[in-house]
Amino acid sequence: MLYLPEGTIITTLTERERCVVITFKDITRFTLAHMEKVKLDLIPLFVNKDYRFILDFEGFDFMDSSGIGCLILLSKSAKRHESQMKLCNIAPNVQEVLEMLRIPMILEIEKDIESCIKNFKY
Repeated sequence: MLYLPEGTIITTLTERERCVVITFKDITRFTLAHMEKVKLDLIPLFVNKDYRFILDFEGFDFMDSSGIGCLILLSKSAKRHESQMKLCNIAPNVQEVLEMLRIPMILEIEKDIESCIKNFKY
């Protein structure tokens, strides 16, 4: 069982079918303004070995380069600790930008939480 400290930017940390689903509160834009807090909240979780993390971006309508960089950092941390990470519920306009940057070659993106769970390697 993973726990978060009080005052995190994360609203829920739910374990579902051997996966950890991470959702966010009160933000709809994944930008520089939130990156340091997100990293402080999540990096300690991503040092756990053999976890499957799902970052749910339901309700987000924008992601800038610092947000993308943060996701790459988290993905590398997960892999370094023999864990996996997937993103889901990406808005079409954000997905378009990610595809232009070829981010799906680096980060695993699924349609929804159920698809993430189904497509993790066990």
